[in-house]
Amino acid sequence: MDDGRHGLSDRSGLSDGEGSDVGAVARASSGRRRTILIVMAVVAMAAVAWALLSNWRKVSAYDWHLSPGWLMAGIVAILASYQLNGMTFARSIELLSANHPPRPVAVSIWARSLLARYIPGSVMMFVGRAMMGATWGVSKKTTVAATIYEQLIGLGLGAAATVAYVGIYGSAGNKQLMWLLIVIPVGLVALHPRIFVPLSTRILRIAGRPPLEQTFTGRQIMALLGGYTGGAVLICLGVWALVRSAAGPAIGGPLEISLAFLLAFAVSTLAFIFPSGLGVRDGLLALLFARNLGGGSTGPALAIAVGLRFALVVIELIYVGVATIVGRRR
Repeated sequence: MDDGRHGLSDRSGLSDGEGSDVGAVARASSGRRRTILIVMAVVAMAAVAWALLSNWRKVSAYDWHLSPGWLMAGIVAILASYQLNGMTFARSIELLSANHPPRPVAVSIWARSLLARYIPGSVMMFVGRAMMGATWGVSKKTTVAATIYEQLIGLGLGAAATVAYVGIYGSAGNKQLMWLLIVIPVGLVALHPRIFVPLSTRILRIAGRPPLEQTFTGRQIMALLGGYTGGAVLICLGVWALVRSAAGPAIGGPLEISLAFLLAFAVSTLAFIFPSGLGVRDGLLALLFARNLGGGSTGPALAIAVGLRFALVVIELIYVGVATIVGRRR
């Protein structure tokens, strides 16, 4: 005589032992992938460190121009950029979900999720953000949808900056970056409600999930685009101020440095297997910075790129800490 549990076992086609074996294999496979990603990240960091050490003589001999005023201006601009991006994301959650946390809490969730970018694969940022939002009644698919909008807009801005940089400052040697042109029209088309709504609905249906509760209108998308663009402008100005505080005016003007930073951001975003684009963004920025620093300036340019990375991490940690404290008071 069969009971319900026996019938379920028959339908699954797997015995308890076989199910355990499958689970063990899946966990082992996931562990190997994580190990490979961590090794790749370590190799990237080691390559940057080796390149910097091998050029240390040139780095120490470079005529540095340290300016505390430009340094502070850069820090303020970058902190303002984080706040504007966090507020824009919080607003996107409010538009998509009837249930949402207070805005300071939503900004705190956005800020804390940024730390997951340093985990190889960058998937944990989506997961962490969705899980934290769910505690306030925001469905996980809504949080993921808002995050996808954020990432697509950021990548589109990076692609546009790539085109502008190559067109204004590029040479035949880096025309190969023009392939990023395709990201602009594809990204803009994908964001339009007539494309995004049926596409997201189909994907969610395949995953066995209901469609999104609400979607953005065309006007709301333009508002989000304005918010994230404003954040990009602020962080670019902040980056320019930071590198100018170390290298002086020789490093280049605000337009050139801003476009170079967004270009490197776009490329490192596509290389998502490296945590926060580690090694990829720094190496590309070093090549772009070296254009204005004279011959044999690879070492100083790399030092500036690595120093910029360190400064951005410190500023980000400060912002995350403050946003977390403010969010907990709500």
